[in-house]
Amino acid sequence: MSFSHIGDTSNCIFGYFPVLQYFDISNTNARETSKDIFQYAPNLVHLVAHGNYFGLVKNGLEFLSSAPNLLELDISYNRLISPSLIYIESLQHLQKLLISGNSITSLDNLSISNLPNLTLLDLQSNKITSLSDKVITEWELVSRRQNLSIDLSDNPFVCDCSTLETIEWIHSTHVQLLNRKKYHCSYRNKKVLIGSTIRHLSDQCGIMNMHTFDITNKNVLIVTIPAVSVTFVCCFVLVYFCRWKLRWKLYKLKKAVHSNNMGLYPGRLIEIDNAYMYDAYVASDDEDIQWVTNHLIPKVEKEWHLLLLVKLRDFLAGGSNADNIIEGIDRSEKTLLILTNAFLRSKWGDFEVQMAVTKDYNTIIPCVMEDLNPSFMSNVMKRLLKSNSCVEWTDDDDGQALFWHKLRHLLFNED
Repeated sequence: MSFSHIGDTSNCIFGYFPVLQYFDISNTNARETSKDIFQYAPNLVHLVAHGNYFGLVKNGLEFLSSAPNLLELDISYNRLISPSLIYIESLQHLQKLLISGNSITSLDNLSISNLPNLTLLDLQSNKITSLSDKVITEWELVSRRQNLSIDLSDNPFVCDCSTLETIEWIHSTHVQLLNRKKYHCSYRNKKVLIGSTIRHLSDQCGIMNMHTFDITNKNVLIVTIPAVSVTFVCCFVLVYFCRWKLRWKLYKLKKAVHSNNMGLYPGRLIEIDNAYMYDAYVASDDEDIQWVTNHLIPKVEKEWHLLLLVKLRDFLAGGSNADNIIEGIDRSEKTLLILTNAFLRSKWGDFEVQMAVTKDYNTIIPCVMEDLNPSFMSNVMKRLLKSNSCVEWTDDDDGQALFWHKLRHLLFNED
């Protein structure tokens, strides 16, 4: 039917074609098709429908639900927009998906996690300017599970501070990106190769952030510094040397208010359907295993009778490190992040953070072990430290007591 003019097939349902495997309706000006059009073609596996107008009609791709066994789907050049992509998720046997030449700006509606057999995702020549954290994280996960190739060439990517994370990911990811030499972006009103802008863009964004901070705070600093400098220094010294005692007292006061008429450590609520094998997964750098062995394990396992999953102790030899991490986090109720600068610099540390965030922000307990260098932190880590309750380790006895008290509070889900 290629190059025929069929236009509106909204009331059309094909007769019984049990042997039909390949169907081509490309360049037929089709725009509205019955959602049940292929219900009597159960063996249809190849559908070519490029060069039509399905994107001009609301629910224009709804007909795909009548062809659940498709292996290859070509819906390029159909004027599709982002919301239309939700209908593709039902095609769980799909291996090749061609959606180039459309008007797609966002990929948040296309969850390829539901397409376990997908090997090719062709997104050439759309209107994608950046990728969300959700999409990047999902693609990284899926590419570790299956042999996936993605083509993002000839999209109008933008190279500025708001898209820096996308640009850095395209440049450095191990996900197989086809035609990577054709990945350009708009930088200072010029179309340039993405790889050529990374260093300049990173430097520029760092300078702009510092400049914005200076302008915003300049007048305030000029007015206030002369008047409060001496007082500030005195207060800072006092607070610094008493900081752990102050935090301990404040935390005890807050705990006392919330514990009203409860014991200090009420019993944990255990759900019958709880499938977790471990109480917490310990995400740490190998350099920090001594602290985990000498401090964390004795306190949490021997005193509190909880079960930790520790990589160097509990991972089975010979298994994939990435698979072990994903399974370990999935089978643990909480995730303890042992945050040191060595951990922040580690690629496996970053992977553990990404996996824990993907599972559930609210089950993460960041344990800050030392002063962290902001330049080592990813954007995800910065957001995590802002949104989650942290516990901080110190050499001070009161500080350590506060650390253990807060950690137990978070592990036992005490309000």
